[in-house]
Amino acid sequence: MATRKSKTTKMKSAATTADIGPDLNEATIKDLYRLLLDREPESYSAIQNTLKLGSVQKVRNAILSSPEYRRKNPQMNALNNLPLDLPKLSVDVDLSGDQCDELYGHVRERWTKLGNEKPHWSVLSSPIFQQELTPELEERFYQTGATELAEVEALLARAGRSLPDISRIVEYGCGLGRMTLQFGKHVPSVLGLDISTSHLALARDMAERLGSDNVSFETAELPDFGMTENFDFWYSRIVLQHNPPPLIKAILTQALDMLSPGGIAIFQVPTHAVGYSFDLPQYLCSKDEGPDIEMHCLPQRDVFEVIGKAGCSAVEVREDRSVANPVYWTSNTFVVEKLNRRVT
Repeated sequence: MATRKSKTTKMKSAATTADIGPDLNEATIKDLYRLLLDREPESYSAIQNTLKLGSVQKVRNAILSSPEYRRKNPQMNALNNLPLDLPKLSVDVDLSGDQCDELYGHVRERWTKLGNEKPHWSVLSSPIFQQELTPELEERFYQTGATELAEVEALLARAGRSLPDISRIVEYGCGLGRMTLQFGKHVPSVLGLDISTSHLALARDMAERLGSDNVSFETAELPDFGMTENFDFWYSRIVLQHNPPPLIKAILTQALDMLSPGGIAIFQVPTHAVGYSFDLPQYLCSKDEGPDIEMHCLPQRDVFEVIGKAGCSAVEVREDRSVANPVYWTSNTFVVEKLNRRVT
């Protein structure tokens, strides 16, 4: 019996090892980088930080879900195929002034904390930006803005516009200035707005280092979220989704109201999530129990209502790849043109 038990134990051990897969070591990490990203790891410290993930499966999953992998392999990142018979979501989208103050204070506290603790990761949630920031890694972070800028230029071109035709850009949720500073290379005046003062401090430091005198950064304060003067281009991506739906609606309303006639806005927001709902009173009672980074959506019907009331028209609406789990979430990029004054 002892011998049989020993064999059984050995078989269980072997099965467990097979489930885990090959040992995680430096050579395996290099192989995964080469195979999945077609490059070497950016530094020795990146390898050491990746080792902390603990298993080949976790490293593979982290790479496959990274923006870099999705950008390099668009054919592997099919958009969701959610059916047309999805139920209508129950989402509270309106709020009082006091409720707006409370929601705003909650989001500001969370993102200021993230800006102090892990600013680059909070903007681009890739494992490589959780490690100690090196000059090479910082350069790589900001270079992602150039890739995103090319997408913006294509969206503008399809709408019959181009960056040289734009005088003033406002980017909402600018974070560390990754895109704001790219815009500053092409447009005379660029304003980056963010709710987090800790992110803004780093963005201002980078702008000073680059000598970007035409770029400024301000806090998106209430009641107008920092948008007090008109602009002819408004941009926001991977930002609105981290705000509760009533705040998303309030931000969009202010932005499109302040967009100059003939101006254009490009923004991204999730519009459906399987099983998602938002009850404002319930949320206000339990908001401190949630994760630091929340994910929310604003149904398309509410987005189009805001667009119409602001005297705007949707030029293009595209499903995009801005959410980590497209199987259950639908994210849209909207291209909106201001036609006239707000509809009352």
